[in-house]
Amino acid sequence: MTNMMKLNQLTEVGADTLPKFQRLLVKLGLELAEVIEYDGGETYEIWSRPDGSQQTIIKAMEDQTTSSNAIVSEIIDCWFELRAIKDLLTGEEVEIAVPEKHQTPYEKFLEIMHNQKAELADAMEVLPQIFGKDPDLELLSFYELDEDTRQALTH
Repeated sequence: MTNMMKLNQLTEVGADTLPKFQRLLVKLGLELAEVIEYDGGETYEIWSRPDGSQQTIIKAMEDQTTSSNAIVSEIIDCWFELRAIKDLLTGEEVEIAVPEKHQTPYEKFLEIMHNQKAELADAMEVLPQIFGKDPDLELLSFYELDEDTRQALTH
C-alpha cells in the first residue's frame, strides 16, 4: 500500500519547535494517528480528527546545526583513525613518556667520585707529592657536592 500525501497537508517543523507544535495540535482536538520513520532519517507524523474529517501530516526536520556538528565530529573521528593507521604502517616507534628517575644523594656522591677517579687517573703519581700522602677521593668528592646533598648524606 502506498501512502499518498497532498502538499497542502504537509507541514515541515524543526526539531526544536516540534513539541510545541504537537501540544498545539492536541489543543485543537487532533490525535496522533501514525508515526512513519524512513531509513533516510525522515520522520512523518500523521495527525487527524477523531471523526476523520481533517488530516495533517508533520515532517520533523532535523536542525542544521545538529547535523553539521555530527558531520564535523565524524570527520574528526575519521582523521584520528587514519592517523593511527598511518602510524602503524610507517612503523615509527612511539616514544613513551617515562618519568625521570631522580638520583638519591648517595648516587650523586658515587657519580662524582667515579668522575673524580677518571679525571685524576693520570695525576695519581703527582698528587701524593702535593698532598704528602695519597689523596682521599671520597673526601674530595664529598666537598664537591652541594650543601643540601651533603646534609642529606650525613643525616
